[in-house]
Amino acid sequence: WGTTHATFRLDRTNLWVQSLLSALPFLLHVVNLVRRLSARVYKCLFYTFSIVSSRFTIAISDSLLSGQS
Repeated sequence: WGTTHATFRLDRTNLWVQSLLSALPFLLHVVNLVRRLSARVYKCLFYTFSIVSSRFTIAISDSLLSGQS
C-alpha cells in the first residue's frame, strides 16, 4: 500500500509539474505585463506626487510668509 501511495503521489506531482511548465510562458507573459503596467503607474504616481508636493510646499511657504508679515 505504501509503494502505491508513493507512486500515486509521484504521478500527481508529475502532473502538477507538467501543468506548471505548460503554464510557464503564460505566467511569464503576465509578469512582464504587470511589470510594464506597474512601471507606468509608478511614473504617473511619482509625477502626480511631485506636482502635488511642490504646490503644497508653495502653499505652505505662502501661508508662512503671509502670517509673518
